[in-house]
Amino acid sequence: MTRFVIDHQCPQCGAPAALDETDRFFRCEYCRVASLLTVADHFRYVLPHHAPSGKELIYVPYWRLKGMLFSCLEQTVAGRFIDTSIQAVPTSSLPMSVGFRCQTQKLHFAVTRTDGVFLKGETGRSHFLNLVTERFSGGLRRPILHQAYIGETVSQIYAPFYLDGKMHDAILNTPLAAGDPEALEPVLNRHEKPDWPLTFLATLCPHCGWDLEGDRSSLVLSCGNCRTAWWAPEKRLEQLAVAHVPP
Repeated sequence: MTRFVIDHQCPQCGAPAALDETDRFFRCEYCRVASLLTVADHFRYVLPHHAPSGKELIYVPYWRLKGMLFSCLEQTVAGRFIDTSIQAVPTSSLPMSVGFRCQTQKLHFAVTRTDGVFLKGETGRSHFLNLVTERFSGGLRRPILHQAYIGETVSQIYAPFYLDGKMHDAILNTPLAAGDPEALEPVLNRHEKPDWPLTFLATLCPHCGWDLEGDRSSLVLSCGNCRTAWWAPEKRLEQLAVAHVPP
């Protein structure tokens, strides 16, 4: 199983932090303040670049999926681990995926203040999941009665490029074999302004003020004082109805 690391800073004290892609509950090792990371839809990351000074960066979006695909067949259930990325801007002039760069480079969150031109993705999340499902279902015996992802992580990764006669890879500083600017012009004209705020919620129980508890990948936090459970579907903590079944 692959993983990638995100370079970040504590929102409270500014200390450096390295997060896994599945981290949602973050506790700073320096100031010990705990926060819950939330976004409106899915997390977005940018790969670091090594472009020459003065070059305007062009960020190309790629969908990334990591998780388990389960397929219900007539006599069995087939499970398959998937870790893949696909262009969100379909064009033969740019690489089809980010490859293994997520595992070799430290990423950063793509936020509103990130400099550069961000191309607008044309492939939606549901269409991307359908493409991946079709790709990894080719060897299964038909009929497939039902398919579902369990525990999947869906995100967008922005790879940096720049124009210098031809389109250049801003990580390796090398021109693309099919990086003709004229062929890319329709794609380059469709861009968007980043508006993806990353929210850090204080993890204090809204009911009693106690510290909420959870693992790094927890989406639901619990209060050990008043025995309540909380999650953040809309950038604020909301209580979940929970019950305990006696053994």
